[in-house]
Amino acid sequence: MERGLAVLEHVGMRQEISTNAIATQLGLSRSAVYRIVHTLKELEYLEADHVTGRVRLGARLVELGVQAMSATDL
Repeated sequence: MERGLAVLEHVGMRQEISTNAIATQLGLSRSAVYRIVHTLKELEYLEADHVTGRVRLGARLVELGVQAMSATDL
C-alpha cells in the first residue's frame, strides 16, 4: 500500500510521467511499478495518455477530494 501511495503522490507532483521514470525516480523495480500502475488505472486512480502512454491522476481522486472537502468544516 505504501508503494501505491508513493506512486500516486509522485505522479501528482509531476502532472504526467512515464512508468519507467516512476520506477527510476522512486527506486522501485519496473515490474512492481507496472503492476501498481495497472491496478491504479483499473481503479481509475490513474489514467494514461493514449498517445504518450504517460500516466496522470485520474477521476477517482477528484471524487475522493470532493468527498473530503464536503466532510471538512472550513
